[in-house]
Amino acid sequence: MSNSLLEKIKADAATEAAAITAAAEQKLEAHQVETEAMLTALTGAAAEKLEKEKSHLETVALSKARQAGSIAIQRAKREGVDEVFEAVFTELSEADEKAYIAYFTNLAKQVLPEEASGTVLAPKNRLPETEAIVKALHIDGKVHTVNTVIAGFILDSKEGAFDVTLERVFAEARPRLEVELLKRIA
Repeated sequence: MSNSLLEKIKADAATEAAAITAAAEQKLEAHQVETEAMLTALTGAAAEKLEKEKSHLETVALSKARQAGSIAIQRAKREGVDEVFEAVFTELSEADEKAYIAYFTNLAKQVLPEEASGTVLAPKNRLPETEAIVKALHIDGKVHTVNTVIAGFILDSKEGAFDVTLERVFAEARPRLEVELLKRIA
C-alpha cells in the first residue's frame, strides 16, 4: 500500500470521525436543551404545587385559628353570663330582711291562690322571714325548714305544690335573660 492511499484512508476516517462527532455533539446539545426545558417545566410545576399546598395549609390554619378564637369568645361570654346570674342569685338570696320579705311576699301574691293553706317548706337560714311572709299572706299552715330551698318557700297544699322560690324564678327567667345579656355583650 502506498503512502497516499494510507493518508487518504486516514483523511477519510478523520473526516468521517469529525462528521460523527459533530452529529453526536448536535444530538447531545439538542438533548441537553430538551432536558433543561423538561427540568424547568418540572421545577415550575413542583413550585406551583408547593405554593398551592402552602396556600391550602395557611387557609386551614387560619380557619382553625378563627374557630378557636370564636370558641374562646363564646366560652368567655358563657362564663360571664354564668357569673352574672350567680352574683344576682347570691345578692337576692342574701338580701336584707325587709327586702327579702317584700320580694317574696309580692311574688307569692302572684302565684298563690287566696286563702292558701298547707305546709310551708322554707330555707333553714330564713325561717323568721318566711314566718313573716306566711303571716302577711294569711297562709294557714306550719312552716318547716328544709335544705333544698335556698330562698323563698314552697307551699304544699291540697290544691297542689306552689313553688315561690328564687330557684324557680331563675329557672324560668334565665333563658330569656341570657338571650338579652348575650345580645348586649355581642
